[in-house]
Amino acid sequence: MLETSRDILNIVLAFCVLWFTLFVTWTIFYFAMILRNAYKASKKLLSVVDGVQEIVNGIKEKIHTSTAHIATLIDVGKQVADYMQKKKKKQATKKSAK
Repeated sequence: MLETSRDILNIVLAFCVLWFTLFVTWTIFYFAMILRNAYKASKKLLSVVDGVQEIVNGIKEKIHTSTAHIATLIDVGKQVADYMQKKKKKQATKKSAK
């Protein structure tokens, strides 16, 4: 079976090709697993970003509606203050007229 040194060389080369093939296959497998994990992580990150965006939009909407209510309350407060000032002036003029 092993008559010449070329036969030994062919056997050694066959084992080298086998080991190289196993190494390349192992490398491709781990690279694929890394890409898979990166995909899962980016998917989770996108879901977290969507959740944060929903929270921010909810807060923004609440602030928008509350500012409309606050503006109305400020207007009512101004009208009440004006009414109280006019009433005080009328009372002051009535007291000074007596």
